[in-house]
Amino acid sequence: MTTDSFQMPQYVLDRIMNKRGRLHVFDALQPERTAFVVIDMQNAFVKGKVKAETALAIMPKVNKLAAAVRALGGRVAWVQLEAGDADGNSVAELYHKYFFTPEGAEGHRSS
Repeated sequence: MTTDSFQMPQYVLDRIMNKRGRLHVFDALQPERTAFVVIDMQNAFVKGKVKAETALAIMPKVNKLAAAVRALGGRVAWVQLEAGDADGNSVAELYHKYFFTPEGAEGHRSS
């Protein structure tokens, strides 16, 4: 699935409509009172040794949305894990090396 092909399932839309009578909580946002919070767009995923294709694919859209929010007077907050050395070595690389493998996954299940 690409980021352009996602559609909210109809059953979710139906539940929202049944619960609140409309799809959106707010009719409009006040830019000066709005924050765009980006969670987990880690450097290791977009420019490190553990590149994630999905992160690379959505990065232009995230940056475009962040720029639009800023231009309207809103705030942008980036929430990232910071665990690594000044030379760019990252704990994320170790994490992926040892836990994002079949052996690592098995270790999680058996502990």
